[in-house]
Amino acid sequence: MEYGQAETAKRSDSRSSRSFQSSTDLILRLKSLLKVWPCRKERKPLAAVKHQLDLDLMYSELATQMSVLDSLAKMSLDWKPASSEVEPETTSCKTSVLLETSTNSTPLTPTKALQRYYSILSRFELHEIHDYQDIYFLGRDHQRKLLPRSNYGHDCRLGFYRYIRSARAARKVSYAEVFKVYDHKESIIVVLKIGRSLPPYSLQVKREIGLLKRLKESDVKINVIQMIDHFSFRNHECVTFKLLPFDLIHLIKLSKGEGYHLHFVQKWILSLVTTLVELGKQKIVHGDLKPGNLLLEGLDSTEVMLIDFGFASYDGQDLLPNVQALRYRAPEVLLGATKYGPPIDMWSVGVIAAELYSGDNLFTSNSETEQVAALVELLGSPPEELLKVSDPKMKSVVDSLLRKAGEAETKELRGALKYCNDNLFLDFVRKCLDWNPDARLKPDEALRHPWIVKDIPTPIYDGGKTSLATRRA
Repeated sequence: MEYGQAETAKRSDSRSSRSFQSSTDLILRLKSLLKVWPCRKERKPLAAVKHQLDLDLMYSELATQMSVLDSLAKMSLDWKPASSEVEPETTSCKTSVLLETSTNSTPLTPTKALQRYYSILSRFELHEIHDYQDIYFLGRDHQRKLLPRSNYGHDCRLGFYRYIRSARAARKVSYAEVFKVYDHKESIIVVLKIGRSLPPYSLQVKREIGLLKRLKESDVKINVIQMIDHFSFRNHECVTFKLLPFDLIHLIKLSKGEGYHLHFVQKWILSLVTTLVELGKQKIVHGDLKPGNLLLEGLDSTEVMLIDFGFASYDGQDLLPNVQALRYRAPEVLLGATKYGPPIDMWSVGVIAAELYSGDNLFTSNSETEQVAALVELLGSPPEELLKVSDPKMKSVVDSLLRKAGEAETKELRGALKYCNDNLFLDFVRKCLDWNPDARLKPDEALRHPWIVKDIPTPIYDGGKTSLATRRA
């Protein structure tokens, strides 16, 4: 049958079949349309069938029958064009539907959602919608391409989720993206972490969820961000958290290179070390301490909340290589040791304390070789015991650096901290930054360190006001 004849037959048949006696007649009608409609690359047969189907539903007044809608959804999912050259269907979502949860409006069931918004749902969504009891929100304006090679078009090639109602991710880590989003069910703004869909990263998010659940069930008061909920969505592991507005890296930038008074530095470090003591009791090593993972309720808060347990380990199991950000990485991890423990977190504490005081990075390295060179310059030669358990490649890097410098010349820690005159603070940082992890300051020892326990007066500036001003002690 020629295309023009098929078009004429379709229009004639449509005019003569405005009503149906049963859902069976409607399904037979759909089958006949699929049978006579030619499958050509330049045509989009399913879109045309959907349009005709919408008219038939309107005339037959069968939209309220769930059995019919289920059948139609299943048929649209199972239907395949005769030619393999037909391009994947692209559905343009013309309407963003926000379903408010109030006394006057309740969430939609899958049945109601299909009745109202069948025409704007993709084939994937027609099937997916039955996995949910309540529908609070439907889509946004975008082109959704059904491409199985990229998780049905939902992901980029790296496995990050593409469709999110946000201009950009608030932060991105190697295994996930973090967004500030609106929870339509609870009517609150939360933080949403969406893990990458690729298997190694998905397992990393699952491990983080497991550790957060362990901490939540322990009933221990600890300054760790509480997980609100976790779920799986389109092959992505997702976690929601309470939104906190500031982190320590934000404060460091606000200081414009001047740093903060030791009164505030002491409070922040005390809060962090107290958290590490509790994590130690739970046999958890965080593995990624840095200013960006320490949040504050407000600019005047002295309690820091620890986030991001994606690189954490429990009881020495499932240790990941290359944990910690480069500039906060403990030397045993940097040199390739296969085993590590709580001392790596205390190394990061020392670096963070130095940066809060100075307002600048203690190390400015951009590669592992540069970082090793910076450590040798600040701390001198590493102990032989550490080199014995190091990766041979990194050991050769250290040997090369020592040969070039002869006897390694070290710079004074006091100079690196802008000539700080508080000897107790210098001693605290120096004991955190020890080459030997066994000799490094431990969290419970840090709580008893003279600098932590001493009373540092609250700074009073011009006008008699207490401030986070960038004047140092």
